[in-house]
Amino acid sequence: MPRTEYSTNQIPRTAKLKIEDFRRNGYPSNSQAVTALVERGDVAEDIKINLVKESRQIFTEEATSIITKIMYQIFINILKNSNKPLSDLKFDEVIEIIKSIATKEITAIPKR
Repeated sequence: MPRTEYSTNQIPRTAKLKIEDFRRNGYPSNSQAVTALVERGDVAEDIKINLVKESRQIFTEEATSIITKIMYQIFINILKNSNKPLSDLKFDEVIEIIKSIATKEITAIPKR
């Protein structure tokens, strides 16, 4: 039988204390105490806040990675399409290069 791995979520201290209180009041395991607390709504909000916080962090990391890759590609395209060193390019020249790249990409899209 394959072994199942479970990830561990960090919970706020207040939620942990409530779980420990429920354990002392007769629930034999943490999972049963958590289930009872969630059903009562005592820690549901704490858990939801923690999950939202973790989700935001993951989304932020992913978005930053995607934006960095896109900006790097734009930078490379600007260098490929300029006939000057980057230090000699003026801002309006960079804008014109970006416009020409965008125009080439739009015209390269096949029509259905």
